[in-house]
Amino acid sequence: MKIGKRFLKITGIILGVLFLIAYFAFSTLLFTPHESDWEHDVSALIPRQVDFYVSKANLIRSFDGFPMLAIREEIQKTAAWAAFDGSPEQQALYQEQGIEAAIDEINAIQEQIPLGFTLLDLFGGEDLAIAGEFEGRVIGDSQWAVYGRVGLMGKLSVSMLSYPGILGLDAQGISVEAKSDTHWLLSGGQMARPIHVARHKDVVLITTSDFYVTEIERLALAGGMDSVYLSGDYNDHVQRNADGTEVEVIVNLLEYFRTFPNAEQWPDPKSDRFAMAFLGRMIQVASCKNLMGRVRMKNGWDVKLHGEFTSEKMTDFQKVLYRSDSFDQDDVMRHVARITPDDATMMMYVHGPVEDLLREALASAEPALRSNLDDAFRSTGRWRNLNELVEEIGDTVYDRMALIVRPNDYGPVEATIQGTQEAMSPETDGAPVFAYTIILWTKGATAETNINGIRDTIGNHPDKFGLKGGVPDDDGYYIYGLAGMDAREFWSPFVPGTGLMITLLDDENRLFISNHPDMLKDMIQGRKRRLSDLPEFQTRLNSGLVASNLLVWFKPQTGRATMRQMGQQAIDLEIRGGVDWTSRRAREENEVLPTLFPGKNRNQLSESEESSFQDTVDIRLQEWFDEFKEQQRPVLMARTERDLEYLNAMTSVLLGLKLDPKSFDLSLQVRVPLTD
Repeated sequence: MKIGKRFLKITGIILGVLFLIAYFAFSTLLFTPHESDWEHDVSALIPRQVDFYVSKANLIRSFDGFPMLAIREEIQKTAAWAAFDGSPEQQALYQEQGIEAAIDEINAIQEQIPLGFTLLDLFGGEDLAIAGEFEGRVIGDSQWAVYGRVGLMGKLSVSMLSYPGILGLDAQGISVEAKSDTHWLLSGGQMARPIHVARHKDVVLITTSDFYVTEIERLALAGGMDSVYLSGDYNDHVQRNADGTEVEVIVNLLEYFRTFPNAEQWPDPKSDRFAMAFLGRMIQVASCKNLMGRVRMKNGWDVKLHGEFTSEKMTDFQKVLYRSDSFDQDDVMRHVARITPDDATMMMYVHGPVEDLLREALASAEPALRSNLDDAFRSTGRWRNLNELVEEIGDTVYDRMALIVRPNDYGPVEATIQGTQEAMSPETDGAPVFAYTIILWTKGATAETNINGIRDTIGNHPDKFGLKGGVPDDDGYYIYGLAGMDAREFWSPFVPGTGLMITLLDDENRLFISNHPDMLKDMIQGRKRRLSDLPEFQTRLNSGLVASNLLVWFKPQTGRATMRQMGQQAIDLEIRGGVDWTSRRAREENEVLPTLFPGKNRNQLSESEESSFQDTVDIRLQEWFDEFKEQQRPVLMARTERDLEYLNAMTSVLLGLKLDPKSFDLSLQVRVPLTD
């Protein structure tokens, strides 16, 4: 027994000595195992003057074995993924971005990590941040820094940089220079420029500039003073919630456009597309000094952003627009949501100078359309030009308007001929369209006189505005009472889909302008459930901005059938527009001429022969196009169906935008449940 006890005692002493030797050797050669963690957020080690900053906590929770997303199985069960998987869009994305190759490379690297660890287990899984400064001619020349929290294995991996031979870096042509016990400079190999690797406690820094190495040391000693974490902007507009489900974002846009002056202007006010051109006149990214906020990704996206404007780059219209009064949530419920059908595909409410908005809308339209409108209204004798009409409208209505869009499931418009009671309907082009209503708030009795004057002027000049009634010699302008209020219809085949516009001035001084009378009846007579009664809308509204200048509600699932029909029509136009008709016609003429008139040139054809020749070419062209269209349509229709599936994945979208001359706030809530 005595020998056994003595043996155990000696063994214990030897093991203790060996442990102490190993501990001190490990601490000397690598790092202190019991070293404490950095007690603040990673952003407290990032200098506040950086031009961009993106951060995400608990990143490892988003993956089920990096790089596979934790929610991949739920995503794969959705109809949207089924449409995307194997599609040309997926193949192009994977090829352009090299996604499959990147995943293979990540997996190959992770196979070399012992004990089944992943890259996120070693670096950034708990907290990851990317920051830097814009430099050079392209964004890839910028200085950047990646910060990530690490565990013991991460610390060990970084400390092993002091022994590059063990890591096999020498064999890859990478040289390592130890700047200090916690700072290494890597160069050579396939690296485009030298990379600094540094560590402060459990935070590892990988960067292109030693400036961030110096800063991490300085900020650590200063307790984060002058860091992103303690900046006013971060605490007011960025700081994430406790569960770490949000991505934090800060971008210095002023510095971005100063560094890259040739960056694409967005939105483009000179675009050929009306919506893009009009949006570009309302706001310009280049007029923003900075952008900051957070993005929450859970069953969709919840984006909260704040930005500041630079007045030097704002247009006069933008300065006026941004001074408009905002509206609160109660205003939305009281003035718009309570008359909007709950199945509306879109509802938009905006506070802004209607007169100026009309001017910018006209400036964004095609020059030919502006010229035609100007000619039409000037020819009535009431206005010298279109600008005078716009001024009159501006004097008539308040600075707010609403647009409500829903599926046009009402069917053709029918009316009866006064006297005979025979049915009649407006002439239409048969195009699929949504039913929509515009609401303007007028300024009382004087406004009513102006509105009636405008309506009568248009109605009394049917030839100028293309009006056409349901029977011969009818001017297509009808005045009648609807629910005791003054309604006036303008029938014209130039109005897409329905062939008419109806206006109604109600007893609350609201002017309704719609393309279908049944939609107006739904709204003013309460024949449908209201958007204000929809719990989902109430929840989203309450979660958004307290005050806004613009609010947009979008529920794509209700408009899917109409969007499909419109997509089919757009496909036919796309196919026709993609044909080089000049070359195609020349080809057909070269084939038809020797067959129809052997031995003759075009200049030898008589007038009747030329007419016959052209008719034959027209028939051949139409036959060719019909065949070509049938070949192209299935491919383009499949693309349209995929786009609809992507839209259908969103059950609702609510956008809120608050503007003032110095700053803006944006809230975007996109609901994407991962179950069908």
